[in-house]
Amino acid sequence: MHQAGMSNADILKSARVKGADLIGMSDKLGTLEVGKYADIIATDTRPLKEIEALLDVDFVMKGGKVYKNK
Repeated sequence: MHQAGMSNADILKSARVKGADLIGMSDKLGTLEVGKYADIIATDTRPLKEIEALLDVDFVMKGGKVYKNK
């Protein structure tokens, strides 16, 4: 997507919000809000500046559990 000219912000939005919209679950997924399900990844760098940061994930929070990248 980046090579096709999409901005990093649009890439991240398409992965979160648009995906939830497409499967009809935007009331439960896609954004960080009270009452919604959320799996979270953390990186040392900012994906909005460098989308490649998503290739180097430090930890994932899924179902309330933290999984660290060793």
